[in-house]
Amino acid sequence: MSIKGQSLSSRLLLLALVGTLLMGSAAAYGVISLLNVLEIYDYALDRQVSNERQMLIMQSDFKKQVQEWKNVLLRGSDAKNLKKYWGKFEAKEASIKVQGEKLMPRLEDDAAKQILRSFLTSHEQMGAAYRTGLEQFKQSGFDPKAGDKAVKGIDREPTKKLAEAAEHISKRLYESTNHLRDQSSDALYVSLLIALIALIALVAMVGFTVWMLKRVIINPTKDISVSLKRFADGDFSDLDIKHHGGELGEVAESAIQVKEHLGGIIREVRGSAHELTQAAGRLSVATRSTQGDLGRQQGEIQQVATAMDQMSAVVSQVSSNAQAAVEAARSA
Repeated sequence: MSIKGQSLSSRLLLLALVGTLLMGSAAAYGVISLLNVLEIYDYALDRQVSNERQMLIMQSDFKKQVQEWKNVLLRGSDAKNLKKYWGKFEAKEASIKVQGEKLMPRLEDDAAKQILRSFLTSHEQMGAAYRTGLEQFKQSGFDPKAGDKAVKGIDREPTKKLAEAAEHISKRLYESTNHLRDQSSDALYVSLLIALIALIALVAMVGFTVWMLKRVIINPTKDISVSLKRFADGDFSDLDIKHHGGELGEVAESAIQVKEHLGGIIREVRGSAHELTQAAGRLSVATRSTQGDLGRQQGEIQQVATAMDQMSAVVSQVSSNAQAAVEAARSA
């Protein structure tokens, strides 16, 4: 169905629907962009910040493990302290291993994974070296120098690898947060741009709506009003109502039908009046003819009356003469 064939309510509903879709699209894009940014932010907090925090804990535990070894060397001459501090050393060693194995599958950066794997390998080797150093410490009569010499520099490689892994994870987090800020700025810019476009489109739509209301409602309504006034004044000439379908189009068509119907009635009345005028003319002619005949008859009647009056006078005179003759005869 074409727009012209649609009703007025359908056109207004269509305009409202288009405006709603434009504003809804802008709002939906903004919400989706915001949700995407929040998702990335949650991911950064849940995964990468957690990875960085776990790596820092591993670094702290590694330093504590090395410190426990120093406690072994300084206080290990006492069997109770030796057991205590070596137990703490092994506990930190086991904890670091478990933390590293849990952290490994969470890392997405291959370089960080490789460095962490190297750290765990060197950490395991360091543990074996410390156990060898512990035996030498015991065999030397608990001489700290002997134990320290046996493991001298053994913690440098694990320390280096752990620091590199932590640096990679921190760098990854920094890149992600920077990307998050950039994406947030882009989403905000695009959302504002779409909102501006939607606002411009809405203003244009309001202008179009006003134009359509004037074209579809106001102008046809004025034409219909003028036509009805012409009907009231008795002017049933051709109408010029421009409409574009819909409810007002039906009103305009009804006005045209009323005009045609009333015009037909008036034409019939005019025809009847013309016929009546003609009949009256013929009746007037007949009346005048009758009046002429009556005038002639009246003249003839007057002539007959005059003749009768004359005859009456003659008869009266004859009667008088006869009476006079009778009188004369009697006298003689």
